[in-house]
Amino acid sequence: MAPISTGTAKHTHRVIDTLAPLLALAPVRKRPVEQIAIDASTRLVIAVGDPQPGTRNDTIVYRTSGIAEKLDGRPVMADGGYRGNPEVIMPYRKPADGTDLPAWKEALNVEHRTVRAGVEHALARMKCFKSLRD
Repeated sequence: MAPISTGTAKHTHRVIDTLAPLLALAPVRKRPVEQIAIDASTRLVIAVGDPQPGTRNDTIVYRTSGIAEKLDGRPVMADGGYRGNPEVIMPYRKPADGTDLPAWKEALNVEHRTVRAGVEHALARMKCFKSLRD
């Protein structure tokens, strides 16, 4: 930032505050909700649902976007936002009384987290491409 301003750090900060909003992307308020299915082993996109308008619950978008039909017969893992879709494999929740999960359920949750982390990394890499992000 030194080449931009010859003043003090306070002045440099003021210049950055003035320029920063001009450099930022404009927020998109009407972004559609999309569903993307990624193969956990190859990390390739295998299905894309139809975009849904507005802010919607993941469960509803999964049913109405057509991706449920595209993935019929395949094992689908997702987070807890997909409750109400019996064909989706979700992690086990801790009991309401605060006790720990049995060891076998915790082992399945560990496997679930591992698979989902790989898929989330693939989604993050896709967002690096402007044509896929916007």
